[in-house]
This record gives sequence, structure tokens and C-alpha cells, in this order.
Amino acid sequence: MDVLIVPKECKKLVRVTLPNPRDGKPQHFLCDEENLSLYEIIKFSEKYRAWLIDNMLCPAGDFSMLTKMDPLFVFVPILMKLAHGRFRPLHDICQEFATDRREFSALECALSPYIYWPSICDTQDIDGELFVKFSETKTIDWLVKKHDKLMGQLRTELGDKASKATIISQANDLISDYIPESLCDKMKKTVRDKHTIGG
Repeated sequence: MDVLIVPKECKKLVRVTLPNPRDGKPQHFLCDEENLSLYEIIKFSEKYRAWLIDNMLCPAGDFSMLTKMDPLFVFVPILMKLAHGRFRPLHDICQEFATDRREFSALECALSPYIYWPSICDTQDIDGELFVKFSETKTIDWLVKKHDKLMGQLRTELGDKASKATIISQANDLISDYIPESLCDKMKKTVRDKHTIGG
């Protein structure tokens, strides 16, 4: 029996196949068309274990859970490839990308009005159309802010059980799962410099 744990706020979920932000391979996500949110499907699998979920026994020890995901993680590698060094209409980028993945255009239409594009790119509004150009500097700054927030959550959860270096390393590892390898080292160096200089 397959068990999927869905957050209560989910209304109208649609399966979409998008590139994994880390390696570009196709991956299934769920998009809530009503709440305009993107969810990653996380699978837990343990041998010789059963789970009791809402008075239901899952004897196989496997279940999946939806976790909300910032759609910018999906867009970073796309913009790195298709909007690096020059401004391009966001709609054209998504259309060009959608030639291989038709569901992407539906996701772009549903989510893009609610995405804060200046976090990862320079933007221009020309006659009501959004033009974007990938900015590595802005993206690294955005990733470092995500890292800081994640460190705060880890510090709260782990308390005194983990050193600052361990928390930094865990936050690095978690975020690195969602970004292209070319950005990982740059993010880690920025984080290291920040904590070496600023404490």
C-alpha cells in the first residue's frame, strides 16, 4: 500500500515533471494550482519497519510526504542556461524550455506571478512583459539567506547537541541537494567567509 502524507493546505494537486535542480534529470513534483505552491515528493523507506499513521498501519515501512519547495530552485539552472549574460522575456524562456517538458509552461503560468524574480536575476519590465537576466551574485546572496534561515532552524532543533561547524555543514549539505554543482562551491565559500569574518 502506498501512503502519501499531504499538508492540510493543499487543494488542487497536479503532477508535473520538471528537471531536478541539482542534476537536471526529470523528477515528479506536485503543483497546487489553487494555492500556487510547488511540492517535492520525499520518499521514506526503511527495511523491517512499520509506521502507524492516523490509525492506519503501513506494514512495508515505506511512505511518501509532500514538502513545500521554493520554485526558484527549479528556475536557477534554467535561467543559468537560457538567460545568462543577456535579458530575455521570461515567457520566451519558459516556452523554449517547455519544448522538452510541456508541463513546465503550466507551472510557469501558475507560479511565476508569485515568484520574487529579483532574488536570482536582474529584471526589467518592458511594456508589461518581464525580462530577466540570471545574476550569480544575487543567486549566491539568496542562497546564503536560505542557508542562514536553515541554520537557525537546525540550531533550534539540535540545541547544544551540535557545534556551529556541524550546523553549517548540515545546512550546506541540505541546500546543495537543490542547486547545480557549479554553485555549491561558491555558496560554501561565501558562507565560510561570512562565518570566519563575521563569526
